[in-house]
Amino acid sequence: MTATVARRTCTRCGRQLTSAKSVALGRGPVCDRKTRLAAASVEAKPEQVAKALELLADGAVETLRPGRVWLVVASNGVDRYRTAPMACTCPAGVRGRRCYHEVAVSLLAA
Repeated sequence: MTATVARRTCTRCGRQLTSAKSVALGRGPVCDRKTRLAAASVEAKPEQVAKALELLADGAVETLRPGRVWLVVASNGVDRYRTAPMACTCPAGVRGRRCYHEVAVSLLAA
């Protein structure tokens, strides 16, 4: 008997994911490769890039407007912030600082 894989959409491009590995990552293989390449070239602190990749791996980023606005779960697991590549509604973003939420969505948008 063949096990069915739950369908889910890619957090980067919005396409349907079919493999178990892609569903677990939240991205297909092409988008995952592009995200990792973008992580190597993004202008952010290494700690921010690491937290951003962890955020993406946890599937804590939901697309609201593809390529423009995402809903990101905070580190406490309860709060959610609307985030774009250059702005975030988290406390750091409101103060004009670059946060790891912005880094995560800029990796998705790259």
